Amino acid sequence: MKVIYYLFTISLLAISLNGMAQLSPVPKSYSLTTPDDYNKYEPEIVKVINWLEQTPWSPKSAEREIANSFFLAWMSGSPSVSVEINDPILMKIMEKNKELLFAYMGGYAKYALQCRSDKIALDVNKAKMAGFKAVINKYNMEKKRAKDKDIEMLAQLDSEGKLENWITTELVKK
Repeated sequence: MKVIYYLFTISLLAISLNGMAQLSPVPKSYSLTTPDDYNKYEPEIVKVINWLEQTPWSPKSAEREIANSFFLAWMSGSPSVSVEINDPILMKIMEKNKELLFAYMGGYAKYALQCRSDKIALDVNKAKMAGFKAVINKYNMEKKRAKDKDIEMLAQLDSEGKLENWITTELVKK
């Protein structure tokens, strides 16, 4: 009887911990109206980006939608981070798996926030590289994604140590 009780308790604990792990770190109520508001939420944005990177896609995840909305609201008005996403190559890469756009913007933004300096301008190519690495990681992690030869090409370049060169030469040319 004690074994059954023990297993039942462990099962309930595991289920509750799993449920709690799925909750996004988005603040319960937030206001993004002034530049100071955006700066105030930078630590939460990094947590949300990390959560989005680690949490699998699911067809109807309300938590993921809340996290994406908070991230987009923050990105659209942030005075400290701006990600250029109108590049045709970037749009082509995101065509088959639209969620990967959040991975790119998240990787880029996280790099920009964690590596910024008052004395040195942001290295945009390194921020793009962080964005593409986030795309590669998310693509490889997801079970429910469309196969994409372009992202697999990026993953190959990354594994060969050639991704940075591609970003600074090929991506800039197009």
